[in-house]
Amino acid sequence: LMSARTVHGMLAESAETYGNLPAMHQPIAENGSRKYRTWSWKEYRQAVEEIAAGLWALGFRKGDIIVIDSETRAEFFLVDIGIMAMGAISAALYPSYPVPELVGRIRAADAKAVFVQDPRTIEALRAEMQGPQPMWFLLTGEMDGVINLSQLRERGHRAAVADKHLLKRLQEEVTPDDY
Repeated sequence: LMSARTVHGMLAESAETYGNLPAMHQPIAENGSRKYRTWSWKEYRQAVEEIAAGLWALGFRKGDIIVIDSETRAEFFLVDIGIMAMGAISAALYPSYPVPELVGRIRAADAKAVFVQDPRTIEALRAEMQGPQPMWFLLTGEMDGVINLSQLRERGHRAAVADKHLLKRLQEEVTPDDY
């Protein structure tokens, strides 16, 4: 028997239960030493919901395929669940594959958007991709004309504030069968 819970629903339950306890640690370099950015369960949920609302505000809808081309990192998990939370389909690529193969997979998936880990990777993918381009997003760094994760989250925050029922509607529209 399949559970009636969604991935986002389980994250929301965990955020309610565990609140400010650590959910995830991301290694970061700071002043030449290795430190960790810790995400609480509440922060994890907030980021996921801002990403979901931001994607919705940009016109993405349930069933759209959105690709993630990134190494395993905190931002990958935030975006992966954010995509699912708004009903889109998250499709992860192996960033170690050759660029022509990655572009082929993006095309074969008919991806509406691609999240990429850094500007250098977007440049390589764009140079290889002929014809119409999906919408590009950056997980880390900045690049002219490309929305980065902070900007997407801010857009999502504004959309959720403007429409108090947005997140609830998105949550109600997504069912376990959508996965």
